[in-house]
Amino acid sequence: MRAFSRALSPRCLAGVLLAAASSLLALEAASQSPPSPESLFESTCSQCHSLELPRSQRMNKEEWKSLVERMRSNGCSITDQEAATIVEYLSKEYGR
Repeated sequence: MRAFSRALSPRCLAGVLLAAASSLLALEAASQSPPSPESLFESTCSQCHSLELPRSQRMNKEEWKSLVERMRSNGCSITDQEAATIVEYLSKEYGR
């Protein structure tokens, strides 16, 4: 088998570099996408207690909102948007 002896042309090299840069940017953008509501709930709430506790309850949206606000006052450090996302998720999946 012959060894590759030709150098890449500047145009070819530029294409390879552009493709590599595009791939890296796509990977970075994908890694920065927000978590799903379920994974946000799981990663946040499981820091302090079992997920079986909230999963075993059935509450309406206002009750879930009140509970999430109580957790925030107890030290759960989530943004207003994250709290709203968790409340929406809990209301949909574990509402009454």
